[in-house]
Amino acid sequence: MSLLSLPNELILQISHFQSLPDTNYLLRTNRRLATLLTDTLTTKLFASRSENHGKRALYSAAERVDNARVEYLLHRGIRDFTDRSQLLNDAVLTQSTCVVGVLIDNGVEAENSSVLCMTPLCVPALQRNTEVVKFLLGHKEVGVNTQDCQGGLLSTSPLHVGTRTWRRCFCTSTTQTRT
Repeated sequence: MSLLSLPNELILQISHFQSLPDTNYLLRTNRRLATLLTDTLTTKLFASRSENHGKRALYSAAERVDNARVEYLLHRGIRDFTDRSQLLNDAVLTQSTCVVGVLIDNGVEAENSSVLCMTPLCVPALQRNTEVVKFLLGHKEVGVNTQDCQGGLLSTSPLHVGTRTWRRCFCTSTTQTRT
């Protein structure tokens, strides 16, 4: 007897005994299970409060441009167990500009400084990632003059970091060309 021949109630009962990753794998096998197990997976996600799984769920929904799911996860409180200040910075480093855009459009704070006192715009400016910098500058929620580490000795804006980084890059490439 195959699993899919079982009634929905039994499949739901079985899924309650699975781990979060196992439920996710089962959910991905076909549409019926995806529809049936989505709420169970979300319940397990919030019960486990796993930062890693929380970010992956949010990024996965954003990658599919599933605004309703992203909004639901944010409204339900996924930021309570994922580091609020680090969420967009992490997305800027590890995800596509599409994911970053969906997160910003759904209310993820674009001006928070991370643990390292860097705003999401400062991170790609420091890494010379022009694609992400241009993308972030296109959003009204992202301020080019928002300072990192407010009031501290390192208080700089992403514009300052970008110009300093790009000047170093330009000077290095110019001296290499001349020699």
